[in-house]
Amino acid sequence: MMRIGKLLPSLTNSQGDAENADALVKVLTWYGVDASLVVFEPGSHLESCNVYVLGHVTESDHATAQVHLGLWGAELVGYVSAGSVVLAVGSSLSLLTDVGLLGGVTAVRSERFVGDTVVEAETGLLWGFENSAQTYSCASDESAWGAVLIGSGNGDGTEGVRRRIADGLVLGTHLHGPVLVRNEEIMDEVIRHITKSDKTRVIAPEALRARELARENRAERIAQLRKS
Repeated sequence: MMRIGKLLPSLTNSQGDAENADALVKVLTWYGVDASLVVFEPGSHLESCNVYVLGHVTESDHATAQVHLGLWGAELVGYVSAGSVVLAVGSSLSLLTDVGLLGGVTAVRSERFVGDTVVEAETGLLWGFENSAQTYSCASDESAWGAVLIGSGNGDGTEGVRRRIADGLVLGTHLHGPVLVRNEEIMDEVIRHITKSDKTRVIAPEALRARELARENRAERIAQLRKS
């Protein structure tokens, strides 16, 4: 049974980022893997999960989220070191730097960026919506997801962060909402990591159609952005 955790969704879900956890549970079941959703709110006891999702936090809730995540900091680092994955979206990247899961530097942008972002990654083009007041500079042991073709991303021509900690993986992005649904390559990376398998699996017809529609939607949106 795979356990997918939402971290502080009442504080860190202003852009619908926490629902990436729900999407991951659904896709795992399509792949024939039993999966369940676990929610960790302030005051909860943090338990071991295969994946933790941490969404964007508004400025008004940032200090509160910082305190509560900090209480779990040592445990979270331990779970990641043992093989768990953390997906952080938007301003929660700064929360992960506070607990030592990311080693880069966040900074306040001179002007908030709001708009679509397209990224050229090794696996192809990634796309998502960005509403960001922060930049991120990767540390020497971290790598970006790819180069920004349209939009802003990290603010230095790249977008996203990937960091391996012992047996675990930390992924961070400025792309809000259903980033795992829109970009199956990132979803597949998470699934490969937690299942420890690169084998192609037989999945349900509805899953194949859902992925096809997501790819078509992404391609159409990127084409529109390139014309504008």
